[in-house]
Amino acid sequence: MKLLPLLLLLFWSDENLFAQKTILDSTAYLIWPVFEGSPLISNDGQFIAYRVSYGPEIKKVKKTFIQSTQMDWKMEFLNVEEIKFTTDNRHCIFKTQGDSLIIIDLIHKVVQTLGGVADFKTSDNESNSWLVYSLIGAKKSIVIKNLITARHLELLDVSNYWLSSSGKKLVFKTKAKNGSEVSLKWLNLQSREIKTIWEGNDLGAVALDFNHDQLAFNCDQSIWYYKMNMAKPISLANLDSAFINKNTSLGDCSAFSVNGDRVYFYLHKSMNAKLQVYKGAPEIWSYNDSKLQAIQEREIAQADRPILAAIQITPFKFIQIGKYPGELLSDNLQNDIIASSYQLDYRSDPVESWWNSHSQTHFDIVNAKTGERRELKFLNGADILDIQVSPKGRYVLFYDAKRQDYFSYDVTSKMKYNLTENLHNKWSFKKADHKYIRGTAGWLPDDQQVLIYDDHDIWKIDLSGKFPPVNITRSYGLKHNVVFSICLDFAEKIVPKNSSLLLTAFDKTTKKNGFYSININEERDPKILSMGSHIYRTNSASSLKVFDFTPIKAKRGNVFLVMRQNATEAPNYYCTRDFKAFKRLTNFEPQKSYNWYTSELLSWDLPRGKTLQGILYKPEGFDPNKKYPIIFYCYEKLSDGLNGFLTPEYSKGRLDVATYVSNGYLVFLPDIVYPQGEPMQGTTDALISAAKYISQFQFVDSTKMGLQGHSFGAIQINYLITQTNLFAAACSAAGVGDWVSRYGSLHGTSTDGYLFSNAADLENEGQLRMDKSLWENLSGYIKNSPVISAHKVVTPLLIMQGKNDPTCSYANILEFFLGLRRLGKKAWMLVYPEGSHSLRGRDSEDFTIRMSQFFDHYLKNMPAPIWMLDGIPAKNRSYNSGLTLDTTGRTPGPGLLMPDQQKKIDSLLHTLPITITLN
Repeated sequence: MKLLPLLLLLFWSDENLFAQKTILDSTAYLIWPVFEGSPLISNDGQFIAYRVSYGPEIKKVKKTFIQSTQMDWKMEFLNVEEIKFTTDNRHCIFKTQGDSLIIIDLIHKVVQTLGGVADFKTSDNESNSWLVYSLIGAKKSIVIKNLITARHLELLDVSNYWLSSSGKKLVFKTKAKNGSEVSLKWLNLQSREIKTIWEGNDLGAVALDFNHDQLAFNCDQSIWYYKMNMAKPISLANLDSAFINKNTSLGDCSAFSVNGDRVYFYLHKSMNAKLQVYKGAPEIWSYNDSKLQAIQEREIAQADRPILAAIQITPFKFIQIGKYPGELLSDNLQNDIIASSYQLDYRSDPVESWWNSHSQTHFDIVNAKTGERRELKFLNGADILDIQVSPKGRYVLFYDAKRQDYFSYDVTSKMKYNLTENLHNKWSFKKADHKYIRGTAGWLPDDQQVLIYDDHDIWKIDLSGKFPPVNITRSYGLKHNVVFSICLDFAEKIVPKNSSLLLTAFDKTTKKNGFYSININEERDPKILSMGSHIYRTNSASSLKVFDFTPIKAKRGNVFLVMRQNATEAPNYYCTRDFKAFKRLTNFEPQKSYNWYTSELLSWDLPRGKTLQGILYKPEGFDPNKKYPIIFYCYEKLSDGLNGFLTPEYSKGRLDVATYVSNGYLVFLPDIVYPQGEPMQGTTDALISAAKYISQFQFVDSTKMGLQGHSFGAIQINYLITQTNLFAAACSAAGVGDWVSRYGSLHGTSTDGYLFSNAADLENEGQLRMDKSLWENLSGYIKNSPVISAHKVVTPLLIMQGKNDPTCSYANILEFFLGLRRLGKKAWMLVYPEGSHSLRGRDSEDFTIRMSQFFDHYLKNMPAPIWMLDGIPAKNRSYNSGLTLDTTGRTPGPGLLMPDQQKKIDSLLHTLPITITLN
């Protein structure tokens, strides 16, 4: 009997505990909870609403939760669409995917359900609680309900309605008394007085000013204007207006200026002026085409590009804002200064702007009061980035990548100032496939100063250039390798002058995340509030997007909502008042039912002395005395995601780390640095050095190392297996194999209408980082093309490709596969006819299964499936074809080469490298 406690202790040891946990497989994907979108918090911070989905895309179940932040109260609903908290914090209102409107009284916890509802609107003013909703049915009625007093009013035959932000007025469109016309009416919700504004036919768009004191609307090919207390509307524009010509028609009225003195509207090309493409005629591709024929076709199909215009109401004046087809105007049309970017020849391609003289982007500023347009020629060119107009339109701010400085342009004085001269800071850095600028952190009042990020810290910069820049974080970020960002709750990003600012912080060395505070006018270091081995996020859609940690603040309460996670803790919502103490609001812990993973940050040295970091994932019940197979997943730099929670799911292309680790693999994500012009040398150095470093651990089986990557990761893997035989198996998903044909092909597909030259991806600081044209560096393009060195491949390769991939074309990777097949190499290609760059639905499920079988065979000595041994004839093609594992012990055999051909191929392994001399 004395042995019993010891036996129990042995039985309940950690190893046995872990062994009893369920291994992750596809059944977990069907029940795994994932937060969707951004949550909502009530104005007083007392309640939150959030969405959780369960299962893969084609079988997804969506739940919405409304929950108290102060007490143990929560409700859940299925298939919710739009959801709102009323501004007075008393109600939560939402509509289901059916026709039900749910009204929750948050004070008394009472739920009211209304059926047959099409849509709803609520007031933005907390002094009243009006709810307006439309009913489905022949009556087409709307109901106006006061949620506090329960007073309500039903209006019949309403086809559209607009509720003012103040909640005091309602404009609605209904049938006129004669029944054959439409009536536009104005309702005072307090007095219930209804006034008819207009009656007639063909009523179109309606635009109201902020207070709903005036409106504009389209009718009878005219734009009409009405202001409260006017006897009747007046016509602002019609087909006889002087600014309307035979090739122009009036478009929709859009919005009022912020002070209500102007109404914006659009001018369209008339139908007889629209262009058509005769598909049967030959295409004439010319060296002098400023834009490729394929791109011109897309633009002609979208040829009705509206031109923005405005009418000043008193005194009347037409103001043309837009000028060029396809120009991009700044989003904030409420300002008096509007920014415009465009190409003079709209058929030109901005992707070619670094070499094509017709592709230069031009930048103008437009005075919305006068229509005066001024081109700022110094902003033309590919080196000018992050162009912004200050909130009040006094300055234009921009970054000159060539000079590596920020500049401002005074709109009034027409003077230009170098704002960061002699600072020698790192304002931009390479991220994925483009030059990345953290840019503007916020604007101070009166357009006098701006806050700008460098790669670590925050600077306060005088826009006039009169006063020297001030590092408000006192270089703390640079000294401690911490990246700071400002948490702002203002849409305009206006920072009060004397405010204490909340900062998010990310430690690039330790990967810890947290919060600091600082006063921009005090000369002291940022004050730490909390830092830990977590990642904070509020938008679940942002994946592992670094530095996206801004919390959501209750508008009228000192309550903040954050999402927190780490490698072993699933994402959950927390609230806080001081960023020192966090109250947990949700309790999703699906990982606790499964054999999960741990993440560990490792560092190793490259051959040339640079140190890299990477993440090693181990099973929860890791045994240091056991030999594990390991898969290297490569992309670019992924170590910042050390504390990220990786949701298990069907693979869309990339390796599902959580599932593979749960099933007995180690997974390593190494950071990779890429020398410009020698990108694949960076891949080779990083992966081979990482593999040799990892092989030194006694728990790693160096004979069972695999590779996996998607997109640019797949491109790297295709190259890497031509340079080394260290890896026992490799899988590349949606990559390319020929850099020469990649350079000379189009990005996109004719079906999605998104076509342009791939050259930019290689030579204009694109992700492939060649930095020179094909003819300037022919040997480099050939050297980096896996298809050229396919004869060196020893590693068995599984390729995944969607036929409709607009990014990495099926034709390109087919070159590589056909080359491997011709050379007798062990290679399989899974082609999904409807697949794009990332897989969805049944394609994703199928690829997940086959990739797992492939790695299990080569890295775990599991039996090979039939599809790997015998292939699948076209007549037997299906999602389930060949998934059965062979029970006879067969392994994939040699290729199709005859003996004499095999000798020729073997001899190629000893040939000298290709050299090219250009005279």
